[in-house]
Amino acid sequence: MYTALFFLHRLLAVVLLAIIVWPQSAQADSATNPLSYALRQSAPPASTALSLQLRQLWLEETEYLPELGQDLYRWQERSSQLQLGTSLAQHRIGAGLEQGTIEQKSLLFGDNDFSLNQRAAFVQWQYEAAKGFNASAELRCERFTDRGDSGFYRLNNTRDLWTGTARLHYQGTVNWLSLSYQRQRDPEPVYNIATERAELHLGAQQLSGLLAGWLLRPGWHLTLGAYYEDYATDRPDQINSLMQLSHQPVWLPRLEAAVGLGYFDEEQETIVNLTLKYSGQLSRQLRWQLEYQLEYSDLERSWLNEGLVELRWNLWRELSASCSLAASNENGDDQDQSLIVLAGLEIPLL
Repeated sequence: MYTALFFLHRLLAVVLLAIIVWPQSAQADSATNPLSYALRQSAPPASTALSLQLRQLWLEETEYLPELGQDLYRWQERSSQLQLGTSLAQHRIGAGLEQGTIEQKSLLFGDNDFSLNQRAAFVQWQYEAAKGFNASAELRCERFTDRGDSGFYRLNNTRDLWTGTARLHYQGTVNWLSLSYQRQRDPEPVYNIATERAELHLGAQQLSGLLAGWLLRPGWHLTLGAYYEDYATDRPDQINSLMQLSHQPVWLPRLEAAVGLGYFDEEQETIVNLTLKYSGQLSRQLRWQLEYQLEYSDLERSWLNEGLVELRWNLWRELSASCSLAASNENGDDQDQSLIVLAGLEIPLL
């Protein structure tokens, strides 16, 4: 149970501080944690004229099924990514390749529900216009094949999936507006009562919506938003409404605190959360950021605790390295868990 409120907080950080990741999804399921989706995606093109980016992702999520009263499966992803980016006037373009594996282990039967190889190619574009306007887009082609013969479910043939994002953003003096569209892989397996397994499912879900923010007074921001969510499974489409109030105190400007409220109309689920973020520098070369979120779902009657640590080193001129670690644990009627590690290296070529 990871919600659009965490997505909203992350997007606010992007808008108000720096563009670190591409726009993130607004979902309420453990397999679609906005942070994990963001980390899965390719990095934005770097700021140098020509640069090479290398990234390594490790992701592990354990899904708890309340109906069974125990963990159902463990989802694991490993991927390596290589990306080139260059600047052309006000434009920034990038292209890259990704290769990895996806594996789902059944915790009921002790074997693999499925095991896949994943390859992807992608292109990116960013545009910084005058008067506060900017735009970005990404197009990806993902290819999946069976990895060995250990999976209960098998593709048997190559499966291709097209995904992508598009975003238009306006930043004013005291307000901002962001329109976005995403077509992304839906990693949520479909539970089969007959086999007591989560079936292999490769499809694309679509999210489109807007966020609007206002500076109420120095240090206080209000954000409102709405997203239409079109899922790849039989799960009904729904509208997700968001609201968040954030504050950066004058006496401690490195701290940001936010309270949020979200509502999913089809599921009739209300989400409330508290997010705390603190950033600093250990030296001129090393920056860090800590983030914690506490979230309650009235539908699942569960509490989600999630923490994030981000480090970035400026090693030499434009050469830099980064590392992010996120972990979560859910308590109550739902008890999902996740761990995500992302390491990256940015190398200037020109």
